[in-house]
Amino acid sequence: MPLIAAQKERKDGGYSRLFGDEELGLLLSKVQAAVISSGTELEKLITRTLAAQERLVQDVDYFLQNAVGKRGVFVATKNL
Repeated sequence: MPLIAAQKERKDGGYSRLFGDEELGLLLSKVQAAVISSGTELEKLITRTLAAQERLVQDVDYFLQNAVGKRGVFVATKNL
C-alpha cells in the first residue's frame, strides 16, 4: 500500500503556487501521488486476479470473434 510519506517531494508544484504555501502544497502533492499509486496497485491486483481466473482478455479481436455464449465479467487491459 502506497504511503504518503514515501512519495517524492515537489516544492515547485502547482499546489504550492495555488495556495501560496509551500508546506501545504507539498502535503497535497504527496497525497495526490499516494492516491494515484493506490489506484495503480488496485489495477494490478484486479489484473492478477482475473488472469488467474482466466477472465483476462489477452487478444481483444480474438475474444470478440469467439465470445458468443460466454457469460461473466471479462477485462481487457490497455497496452503499456
